[in-house]
Amino acid sequence: MKKLVLLFILFLGTSAFGCTSVSAPYTLNMAIDPMNSNMYFYNETRMIWDRPDVSLESCSITAQRDQYVMFAVALENFILSDDFLTYSINDQISGSGEQCHIENNYFQNVQESSERRKRLLDKRNFVNRCLKFSITDFSRSGIDITDNQPGCTVIRKSNHSVDFIGPYCFVKPKIDSSIAFSVDVAQECRDLDFYKENKLILQDVLGVLSIYTAGDQTGFSPDLTSIKQTNLRISVNSPENLLATNSYTGDKKPTWPTSWNMPNIYLGEPSVNLKSSSFDEFEFPLLVDNRCERKCIDNVCTSSCDYSQPVVGDFALFEVNKGRKELLTSWFDGGVAPAQWQGLLKGVGVKIPKNIIELNKKYILEIDLSDQELNYLSFKGRIEKMLKMNNVIGEMNREGSRIREIPQINMVGELSRLPSIRNINGISFTGNGFLGVQEALRSVQLTFKNSFWPPYFEKTCFNGKCVKQASMKNKIIMKFELTGDLKNAKFSNVSFSRNSNIVNNESFSNYAFPKVNCGIDNSDEDDAGLGDFDF
Repeated sequence: MKKLVLLFILFLGTSAFGCTSVSAPYTLNMAIDPMNSNMYFYNETRMIWDRPDVSLESCSITAQRDQYVMFAVALENFILSDDFLTYSINDQISGSGEQCHIENNYFQNVQESSERRKRLLDKRNFVNRCLKFSITDFSRSGIDITDNQPGCTVIRKSNHSVDFIGPYCFVKPKIDSSIAFSVDVAQECRDLDFYKENKLILQDVLGVLSIYTAGDQTGFSPDLTSIKQTNLRISVNSPENLLATNSYTGDKKPTWPTSWNMPNIYLGEPSVNLKSSSFDEFEFPLLVDNRCERKCIDNVCTSSCDYSQPVVGDFALFEVNKGRKELLTSWFDGGVAPAQWQGLLKGVGVKIPKNIIELNKKYILEIDLSDQELNYLSFKGRIEKMLKMNNVIGEMNREGSRIREIPQINMVGELSRLPSIRNINGISFTGNGFLGVQEALRSVQLTFKNSFWPPYFEKTCFNGKCVKQASMKNKIIMKFELTGDLKNAKFSNVSFSRNSNIVNNESFSNYAFPKVNCGIDNSDEDDAGLGDFDF
């Protein structure tokens, strides 16, 4: 994959980096409601009736160094795994020439690199058409911004304020600068006719708003320093006659599909680490396909697969002892499949105390994927416990009624390791060397702190057939032996089967694991940092 990745640093709070006083929300979420000519802002717990703003103060050092502030609206650009999360800023470069593919892909309809690239460009087109970015500098002499820039179109509003369209834009701060940045939805995108006339899909877009100081405004400077990042999500509420959602009469809130379309799931290549002195660690990725047929009414089209969907299983690991299964441990794991995406969700994995797993023994892994809302909230509760020791699963909507918080009793893992912030593969840097690391933002983190999502799923569907959630059954099973030695344990004699009342039952006696192949060897020793921005 050809890409130019610029250099950035995470050590915030140091005056040497300039623009040291930055105020920004943790998440910036917008829901467009074209049926009611409206739009809504919301955070992880409630609706927000005032437009959230980002402000930058104390930029004197940046000004003295003759540097710029760069605002970048980066879109999620997963390739084939959430093992690392790539954000695209320059979409003309991102993914061009990408050669990755999934070996042993069991899906009949394989997503090609050209389709992944079109997916990215379609989302950028939607963002460019429907989002309006504004920058205001309250400096006495006004805003200093170049009209002709490689990453944005600048629209001057006054001596102090501009709007811009595009993935990234530069402004030059002054000694007395006080900069405000805001995002709004273009008025035309609040009208359903706009989507008809422009053939825009009703969809869900994940991304991040990133702010940097930059040595120049070419878009290719290696002198780029991260100041702040805010998770970004833009979605469009769908009409009920087009897509069943969790909408209620009179409610003004984001709505999401209540059908789940990904029951056809396989197990990716697992990993095991037996070298630790205190625990053994397993990871069991899931191969998923969040693509399905769209429905169109009056030239407006969408599907549940145009929205991000959780994929979380209730995992149980058994040892086979004298022909009988003995439960060793259980946990919830998985991730979030972005819209119109096919690939591997790595998950968090599980740690098991030593002396439970033994080499040259037979094991069975069972993964129940039947109830996505309950599984996701249980998974969320597990992560919250590991991070904050919160020992509950939050409230749920279950067929029109609400269930209060449920105590969670899973074993807490090693707290020194944060499950959603970890080293990842696939990062390359340019410039004078590697000077810092970037926070890893994986798929779960983009949606994790959100009480509006996921909705209660009323049904699971596949290829036009649907099953009500209450009667849904979907379990995949892997039988294997653990061979080799402690330094190089291997999965041997692997078989795979699935039992479901919506997807065809399958069985493989010599199961070949799906895995990502990009033509390069991404060994653990090559991990260079956290997070990847694909310019």
